[in-house]
Amino acid sequence: MKSAATESDILKQCHAYLTGVRGWFCWRASTGCARYPNRDGSHRLMRFGPVGCSDLLAVIGQPGPHHGRLLAVEVKRPARSPTRAQADFLDRVNRAGGLAFVVHSLDELIESLAREGV
Repeated sequence: MKSAATESDILKQCHAYLTGVRGWFCWRASTGCARYPNRDGSHRLMRFGPVGCSDLLAVIGQPGPHHGRLLAVEVKRPARSPTRAQADFLDRVNRAGGLAFVVHSLDELIESLAREGV
């Protein structure tokens, strides 16, 4: 019996589709933080990316000036939901004119893009 796809598996499939099949400029938007030592022995905290940032970001649209649109895709395992911060990030992208949604599979990504006419 094959186990269910992991979030990492789904993310890789979605990234490959967006870059390979669609040919869009797409990247994995890793977020988090790390502590780095200072010379005096103390540490500083460095944050990477905004809290709640989606797993995949892409620029979509026709070539030319001012025609790009931000696509934000939050990838989740089946039956999982985004965190509050992730949902807020998706909402902010949509309100700003971008396109943002949650997917649980590659098929759901393709269906969501088709539903949006992209």
